[in-house]
Amino acid sequence: GTGRAKPKPSKASGGAAAAATAKHKTVGIVQQMQIKKARKLQEDVRAEEERLQMGHLAKLRHAAAAEVTGDTAAKATALTWLHGVLSEDDQEHLDHWTMLLTTVLDIQQQQQDLEQQQATGSLGLQQQQLNKQQEVKQQVDVSNHCIIKGNASDQPVLDGLHQAADGPGVEGRNAASKAPAKAVAAAAAGSDCEILTWIKQRKNRQHHLRVVLECLKELGALDWPVKVLLGKKMTATVQRCLSYPHQAVSRMAQHMLNRWTWQLAGHTHVLTDTTYMQDHLAELENEIQAGLVPLPQLPQHKQALLNNQLMKLPSIQTPAAGNQQQQQ
Repeated sequence: GTGRAKPKPSKASGGAAAAATAKHKTVGIVQQMQIKKARKLQEDVRAEEERLQMGHLAKLRHAAAAEVTGDTAAKATALTWLHGVLSEDDQEHLDHWTMLLTTVLDIQQQQQDLEQQQATGSLGLQQQQLNKQQEVKQQVDVSNHCIIKGNASDQPVLDGLHQAADGPGVEGRNAASKAPAKAVAAAAAGSDCEILTWIKQRKNRQHHLRVVLECLKELGALDWPVKVLLGKKMTATVQRCLSYPHQAVSRMAQHMLNRWTWQLAGHTHVLTDTTYMQDHLAELENEIQAGLVPLPQLPQHKQALLNNQLMKLPSIQTPAAGNQQQQQ
């Protein structure tokens, strides 16, 4: 209405606005790329932390499951040991080797008593004859027992027993030193009468050490239930071996008694400790859900990068906001 013409923007001002717009576009693109890069870096760090924590929880679950499996197996073994009953074969095995061991120990004890009495000079000729008569009577009783059972002593069997003391394949040794290997084999086959006769013969007493060691080996080869370990038959017989003159026998007997003592203590602990009745895996899951399980953290430099990366980026300015700041 006034007739005045609107002032046209000069070319200089128009070029400056275009340059500012282009500049702000460039800055905005760079900042967006930086933000995307920072976000990608944070996502990678978070994924790494998640993998670290998940791996830690997987190890805890695996350990808890293994503990549950071990506790279950220990309880089953302890209950079997507690309520176990010997089979017919195991009972025969126990009776057989305990009888042989007792026989050798009795002979050894008699020989020690005789030597002690002779050393003190208190044994007369009459007592010596009485001992010989008792020894002959024992051999006759064993022979009669064999005849009654239908297993009379067989000379070829005795010859085979006498030739196997040190086992087969041993060369350069005296033939008189070869006996107990086949003797033990014959005994295991049920030839009780033959082996007892062979043991009681005076000429074979030099092989008693091998027989005792074999008996201890056979008695210690099985896991006996608590009724056998707490009984007086086998344990008392093995305890007698502690005073045997040879150290190999006493050490082996001591090792067996220690092992049975540890076995008794271990099974008793399993049966009385309440921790073996707990479900460790379920308890772990409850603790994880409650947040009571400490989780591993990333190193400090990665943790700082995760927390502060985006906070250090410059703020984004639009082109319009930049023009308004220049006009002001």
